[in-house]
This record gives sequence, structure tokens and C-alpha cells, in this order.
Amino acid sequence: MLRIADALDRDHEGRVRSLRCEINEKAVRIVAECSRESETAQWRVEERADLFEEEFGIKIQLVADTKSTQP
Repeated sequence: MLRIADALDRDHEGRVRSLRCEINEKAVRIVAECSRESETAQWRVEERADLFEEEFGIKIQLVADTKSTQP
């Protein structure tokens, strides 16, 4: 989980305002409320999720929600 958290804020710009997790038998879906979208964050999470997926046998899915942060 720390590897995934690090991937979400790798550039240390504080884009992620909050997280919500939805868990089922096939995946952990992380909904990240962000100040703006970051394609690199998506790529980094996918890259860093390998150990979690191997250990627990379920996928990590990241969804960036920028709508709720728009004025």
C-alpha cells in the first residue's frame, strides 16, 4: 500500500485531496479526488501495484476524480 501511496504523490505536488476505496473479490478500486488529472500517476500506480496484486491475488484499479474539485 505504501508503494501505491508513493506513486500517487510521486511529484510531491499534493494533487490528491482524498481517497476512497471500493473492495470486492476481483479488485481494489481506488478513487482519488485530485486537483487535476495526471496520466503519470495512473501509470505509476499500475507499475507499483505488482507486489500487492501478487500477494493478495486481486487487481488495483485507479480512478482519478477531478470533477468534484472543479469550481
